[in-house]
Amino acid sequence: MKTRLRMLVLVLICFSCALNSMSQVVCEKELIGVWVYTKYQVRDKVFSNDFSSIKIYGADGEYCSAQVQRLKSGAYKIIPHDYGRYIYRNGEYTECGRKGNLNLVSSTEFNGEWMGRIEFWEKVPDFPAELKGYIVEECKKAVLGDDVIYQQMIDKYWINYKK
Repeated sequence: MKTRLRMLVLVLICFSCALNSMSQVVCEKELIGVWVYTKYQVRDKVFSNDFSSIKIYGADGEYCSAQVQRLKSGAYKIIPHDYGRYIYRNGEYTECGRKGNLNLVSSTEFNGEWMGRIEFWEKVPDFPAELKGYIVEECKKAVLGDDVIYQQMIDKYWINYKK
């Protein structure tokens, strides 16, 4: 009887450890940074990405996405898609006010479903800060417009000069 009880306890401990290792959660702050779109999956078929998309997640909740297009001349062009805020807490994800499906697989990989396909993204840890800032500003201008950006700057800084 004692042997059976010990075996049962041992099996339960092993089962518990296995469940724990499968359900490890990647820290939410790992989303902060620059990510590139690498491939997508529709049903059981995986396709490599034939265009370059980028998502940038800021530590302050700032979010933007853009496409990087190579022109016939060989130069590159940033095509802004989105700019706004994101929230990622307790596995719940929202970008620009839209609920999304984001699975942070590791500190360097996430996937999510969009328009019936699963997209795969990889983090770029050594992305140049100056280029990141340029892309964020291009997305901000495209979505908000120059007038809104300048108005925000005036609202923020003008008060210091009115004293």
